[in-house]
Amino acid sequence: METAPSALHQAVFENDEEKIRAVLREGISLNCQESNGKTPLYIAAEKGYLSIFQFLIYEGADIYIQSNEGKTVLHVAVEIGNVEMVDMLLKMSTNISTKDNNGNTVLHLACNGKNDYIVSAVLAHIYDVNVLNENGETPLYLAVANNVAVCQTGSSIFFLEGGIR
Repeated sequence: METAPSALHQAVFENDEEKIRAVLREGISLNCQESNGKTPLYIAAEKGYLSIFQFLIYEGADIYIQSNEGKTVLHVAVEIGNVEMVDMLLKMSTNISTKDNNGNTVLHLACNGKNDYIVSAVLAHIYDVNVLNENGETPLYLAVANNVAVCQTGSSIFFLEGGIR
């Protein structure tokens, strides 16, 4: 893992595509990580900079790199509720069941985020809706706790003898 805050991270943070292009021409790795594990793509997702995000992906940024918190850019896009980024990543991603350091999948985060569209989009790509996070909570539990309409999608709440957690 390359660990260095770079001019590329700064250019992304500033939402400056011309500066990003110039820095990339200098040979800085598109996937370099800061000490917290964040890549330039991660920062673009975090800030909601859709055009920069799309540009970095087009240039070959790795969507699967995890930060020190265990989050991928899909985790971040779901967390901030950016529908365009989520849709783009779901079309590209072959592994969306990655857990962060708290055991949360993107479905857990979607159910916490109260965005019914994102919950439905993620559900269309998930095979295990009953996965538990570190607190023993399923995505459905979080959806109910956050009043998300996921209950209408047909998820089973009776997967455990004790019901939902």
